Amino acid sequence: MASASDPASNRLPLRILLAEDNPVNQKLVLRMLEQLGYRADVVANGVEALNSLRRQTYDIVLMDAQMPEMDGLEATRRIRRLWPDAAQPRIIALTANAGPGPGSRDACLAAGMDDALSMPIQAKELQTALGRWGTLTRARPAPAQPEPLDRMVLAELRNLQAEGEPDLVNELFEMFRAQFPALMADMRAAVAQRDAEQLKRLAHKVKGSSSNLGAQHLATLSDELEKQAERGTIDGVEAQLAQLAQEFDRVWQAFEAEHRRR
Repeated sequence: MASASDPASNRLPLRILLAEDNPVNQKLVLRMLEQLGYRADVVANGVEALNSLRRQTYDIVLMDAQMPEMDGLEATRRIRRLWPDAAQPRIIALTANAGPGPGSRDACLAAGMDDALSMPIQAKELQTALGRWGTLTRARPAPAQPEPLDRMVLAELRNLQAEGEPDLVNELFEMFRAQFPALMADMRAAVAQRDAEQLKRLAHKVKGSSSNLGAQHLATLSDELEKQAERGTIDGVEAQLAQLAQEFDRVWQAFEAEHRRR
C-alpha cells in the first residue's frame, strides 16, 4: 500500500469513475482509493456511466458487472463501440461471480473489459490494477475529436445537383438547421413527460438527417439516444441532449467553413 506521505496518486494521477450500485461496496472502494490518494466520481448503473463519460474523460472505470437498468457488460460493449480508440478508458470489472456465468471474469473480458477484480476486493490488488492499466492509459496520445462532417458524403450530394440548379447541399443543410431547434425542444419535452416512445421517434429523425448529410458523429450520438429510449430509459439523458446540441453546432460551423472554401 502507498504511504500517506507518498500516495500512488502523486506518481500516477488518474481520473477514475466508479460504477457500482451497492452503497456498501461504493464506500469500501472509495476508502481504498482514498488511501491511495485518489478520488472518484460515482454512478449507480451503466446508463449513468455512459452519461458521465460523455461529459468528461476518465482514465479508469471501475465497473460493477451486474447493475440495474444497464449492467457493466452492456455498458462496456457500448463504450468500446461508440468511443474512438484514443478516448477509450481502461475498464476494470468488479465482480462477485468467481465461477462461470454472466458476471464471471471470462464474461467481463469477452465484453471488452481490460481486467477483473473479484469480491471481496483486496486493496493491494486494486493498487496493482490501477498501476498496470493507469500507466498504459497515460502513455496513450490525447484523444482526437471525431470530424463533424464526412466530405465524401458532401461530394456525393453535390453530384446529385444538376447544372444550373440552386445549391442542393446548402439547401439541405439550411433545412436541417431550421428543423433542429424544434427537434431539440420536442426531445426535451418528451424527457420531461417521460415519453420514451416520442423520444425514440425524434432521435431516429435526427439520426436519419445527420447520416444523410455526412454528420456521422451526430448520427452516432442520436443512435445511442434512440436505443436508450427504446429500452424505456429516460433518466440521465439530459447530458446526451446537451451533447447533441454541441455536436450540431460543430457540424454547422464545419459546413459554413466548407461552404466558404468553395
